[in-house]
Parts: sequence; structure tokens; C-alpha cells
Amino acid sequence: MMKQNMLGIVGPDRGLLVFVTDGEAPGYYYNNGVNISDWLPLSQSGSGSGANQFLSNLSNTAINANLFPAYSGSIDLGNSDLAWRNLYLSGSAYANSATEPAFVGVSLGLTGIRGEGVAYGVYGKGLNGIYGEGGNYGVYGKSMSGGILGEGNQYGVRGIGGGEAGTGVVGISTNGTGIIGSAAVGQYAGYFNGSVFASAGFTPSDKNLKLNVKNILGAMEIINELNPTQYEYRNDGNYKLMNLPQGNRYGLIAQDVEKVLPGLIKETNFDPNIIKSEKENNESEIRLKENMKEEVISFKAISYTELIPIIIKGMQELSTTNGEKDVAIKDLQKQIDELKQLVKSNSAVTKDRIQNISEMVELKSTSVLEQNTPNPFTNNTVIRYSLPDNKGNSFINFYSSAGVVLKSIKLNASGKGVIDVEASELASGIYQYSLIVDGKVIETKQMIRLK
Repeated sequence: MMKQNMLGIVGPDRGLLVFVTDGEAPGYYYNNGVNISDWLPLSQSGSGSGANQFLSNLSNTAINANLFPAYSGSIDLGNSDLAWRNLYLSGSAYANSATEPAFVGVSLGLTGIRGEGVAYGVYGKGLNGIYGEGGNYGVYGKSMSGGILGEGNQYGVRGIGGGEAGTGVVGISTNGTGIIGSAAVGQYAGYFNGSVFASAGFTPSDKNLKLNVKNILGAMEIINELNPTQYEYRNDGNYKLMNLPQGNRYGLIAQDVEKVLPGLIKETNFDPNIIKSEKENNESEIRLKENMKEEVISFKAISYTELIPIIIKGMQELSTTNGEKDVAIKDLQKQIDELKQLVKSNSAVTKDRIQNISEMVELKSTSVLEQNTPNPFTNNTVIRYSLPDNKGNSFINFYSSAGVVLKSIKLNASGKGVIDVEASELASGIYQYSLIVDGKVIETKQMIRLK
């Protein structure tokens, strides 16, 4: 600044340092805090009438020079009784500690740790990457690229918010992603010890991300092997630290699901020592208790989301079965009505027709032809059927769209059976197949072969 601007400062604090660019002696000036005009130039040597150019407790370090202690780790900057007020840096701040946390921010105001930058607002790396406590925000980071980046052996970012509406970690983005969590395969990108609220949620399901896509078969059989239960979560001992929901809950037992759908189960651990360290909030006390660590709680977790496709497929199977039953019931009702009409007519041919209809009713009630799955198909498809005991000859015939018999497969065993249809045997198009028992067509279905 210019010298006249320096002299115009009203009530300058003692120790205020300014740089004058004009006058007879441009350079740094120091105010002793007595009078407005009591500005002393910094001398170019260690003596003279100017202000002292040396730090009083480090006489070998001059003003405007790098500040070094006598040896590493020997000097503190302030203490718990006499602390510096604010620290302003135009460059970076580095902290390296083998025992204490590298950076700890505790504030009774709004924010424990706050950082703004072009790349990362806050970056921390260590046993505990970033730790912050605040009345409003534990850790606050703002950046054009990434708000907060933390790397640690125990946790990357740890934020504890106090008060009724305090928030541990907040991520806000107007045109990107508020919080990004990344972890190795089989690990958790985010572990939340309590309830989680999301106004919307999405799971990657693009076909380009998937391999070996297959139709779900026998979904109702899978569902029937599951055992929904009502229960309450434990809240004793260290289990209460897991913040499990209380009251009556509804769900499945992971060990039971694992027998049916093992891919939906994941082995998970909960370390009560981390939660206890948050409550104790005394790092030195925690280190004294390292030999008294609580045992980690191991448990199994379920991916309930992956049950949704199975439930949907089960409902589709049930809908198909009910539709087929409705058709069969209508057909049986029609035959019953015909029987009643024949009884009333009391004609000579009535008994023969009744016999034929009765045999047909019995065959249809004991014979089943299911829809091929998948349908439509491009590779192979499967046809399931069921035959009565003491039957005669049974076949499944395949017809073209014009009604020409293309192939006939003889069925030997009674009860349930399955036949495989190779796509290579058929050109693309629409086909019919029928179950024939004792020369009677029991049921006909349609199948579609795609290219």
C-alpha cells in the first residue's frame, strides 16, 4: 500500500505488518500499537531502531524466512491454554503424525472442517483419512471436481454432527454427484449404521453390463422354499451400537435364504470399537484400551432387491397357470352341460356319448401340457407335461402353421416329464404342439421360434 494509506489506518492492532510501496524507504513496517503514527520499519539487520526481525523463541529464524524448529517434533504452535486465533495460508498445509490424527476439526459453531478447492475441497490420507466434528457439519468440502476425498485403513471420511439437526457428512452437487463411494469387489462403498433415506434410488441394469442372461425357471418353486418370518432385532450388549430398527419387523432369515439363493447372501462385519471410539472421543484413551478391544460382530446380510425379479416371475407363472385353469374349467363346464343335455334327451346314442365324454373329462383332468419355456425362443426350449396312470399310447405332435405334422414324440412313462426342443430343428416361425392320449387331443399350445 502507499504510505499515506498506512498512516490513515485508524486504531491498528499492535503487531500489524504492512508493505509500503512508495516514500523514501519502501518496505515492511511494523506498528507497536501505541500511536497511529508509530510505524517502525523492519531493519535489514538484527539490530537497530527498527522492529525486531527475529522470532523471540527461535532467534535463528528471521522474519520472511522459512520457519524451522531446532529438531523435528520439538516445537508446538500454541497450546490448549494459549491458542492462536486464525491461520491463513496461501499454499498447502501438511500434517504427518504416527500417533495423533493428522487433522482434527472440532467446532462449537457450524463446521468442524471446511475446505474449498478446484480439485478436492478436503483431502485426507492415513489410518483415519478425515475426522471432523461440528455443531452443524462434521466435514464440509466444496470443489468443482470432488468435494471430499478421504483414504484410510480404518475409514476414509468420518464426520460427526451434533445438535438436533447436526449432519456428519454432507455432499451437495448442482451438476454432478454429491458423494461418491468406491470399494473393492466384495466390500461396501458405504456402510450406514442406522436408517437411510433416499428420495430416489437406481441400480445398474443395462443389458450392456450383463452376461449369460437367462430366463428364471421355477420361480414359484423358489418362492415356496422361502420362509417369511416376524421378529425383533437384538438390542443387548454391543448389538445396541448397530442401531438396528426396533419393534416388530418382517423379513427372511439369511441362513434359510442361503440354502435356496446363496448369491443373495453376504458375510458382513460390524466393529463396535469404531462406534465406541466416536462416543468416547478421546484418541489417547482409545490407544490405552487397544488391548481391551471388543469382539467384532459377524453376521449375514440379504440383498432383498434381487428377490423382486423372482417375485415378478412367480406372479407371471401363477397368472399363466390360473389362465390355463380358467380355460380348463370352462371346457369342463361345457362338457358337463352337454352331459346334462344328453341325459335329458335319453336317446339311444346317449350312453356312448356319455362314455366318450366321461373318458375325455377324466383324461383332461389327469393329463397336463404346459407352455414351453422360454417362449419365444432362439436356442432351445423346454416342454413339461404330466400323464395319468394306466394310460394308452401318448404322443406330443408338432405342427406347422398350416397344420402339417412335422414331428411326433412318443411318451413312455406316466407322471411328470420333460422334453427338450432344439431350435436347430425348426426354422423361425409359429408352431403348434399337442398332447395326445389314447388317440384323443388333450391340449394344444403355440410356440414361436425366433431367428
